[in-house]
Amino acid sequence: MKYLNFIISILFFYTSHSIAQEVIINVNIDTIDYSIFKPRTRFILDIDYGFDTFLSKNNKKSDVNYPELDLWPSLHIGFSFNGKTRMFGNKSVMYIKYGLGLKWANYVVKGDYLLKKNEGKPTYSHDDIERNLLYSGIRNLYMELPVMFQLDFSEKKTDKSFKIGIGAYAGVRWYTWQTLTYKDKYGDFTKATVRNRFFVNPFNYGVQSEIGYKSISIFTQYNMSNFFDKNENYDYTALKFGFKTSI
Repeated sequence: MKYLNFIISILFFYTSHSIAQEVIINVNIDTIDYSIFKPRTRFILDIDYGFDTFLSKNNKKSDVNYPELDLWPSLHIGFSFNGKTRMFGNKSVMYIKYGLGLKWANYVVKGDYLLKKNEGKPTYSHDDIERNLLYSGIRNLYMELPVMFQLDFSEKKTDKSFKIGIGAYAGVRWYTWQTLTYKDKYGDFTKATVRNRFFVNPFNYGVQSEIGYKSISIFTQYNMSNFFDKNENYDYTALKFGFKTSI
């Protein structure tokens, strides 16, 4: 009797194991709904790079200099750490993206002009000591809080397919530098850097948009606040555009 129970136990174990294997083997992986494995929130590092330019209402005064912006060296670069959270159900394509970032914006003008403070206003004027400037630009560092509503049509993970979004941002300016490059009387290149506010607005806010595929996007940012807080001479607002990479 003892041996009979042992043989029955072995047969039961073998039969159960075979049935379990058959069940596992017969599962059709094509029918699995991967949306249940899709994380609700993903954290992303965004790197954006492009160009900075000015927009103006063209309310120009006859006694004020308006140098032309040199777009090619007016480069923009930024880094932001973002959370991207799916809204509504597992199969929803709507997300909200939010985070914190740093942006370096450069505005380089053509000609022999530099930015000065004159009678309590920002003024572009010719160099008084005639250094024949080769480069004249100001650089601002901003810390920004972006928020964007985004449609992401990725099936398994975010940023794996077509996406489009629109949102807003607000930030504060940390510093402003003016950099001048010229040749001295001996023909040597000289670089001079001055840190000054130059009446640049300490706050910025605006709207933003992006459209892309997978990890690459094209973005625009329109700054709705005035570039200068003393804007009687220059009613500039800033526009940024370029490419964004999401990691």
